[in-house]
Amino acid sequence: MRLIKEVQRLDNTVTAAYPGGVRAVLPIRPEVLEALTKAFVAVTESGTWVRARVKGMNVVGKTGTAQWGPKQR
Repeated sequence: MRLIKEVQRLDNTVTAAYPGGVRAVLPIRPEVLEALTKAFVAVTESGTWVRARVKGMNVVGKTGTAQWGPKQR
């Protein structure tokens, strides 16, 4: 799974590119990965970001903001 390959302007010029390759392997059980995948797909198929759909491409999304670490940081 790749989150971002590159960022382009409307004229198709690339403003940022990210190399491929595995950065880390997370120990996620297959059933958890399947549930996450369904949730991410639902965001663009019928949820908050249906306007993000791109014909001929699989687009997934996430709603909200990720939080991490202790609150005092």
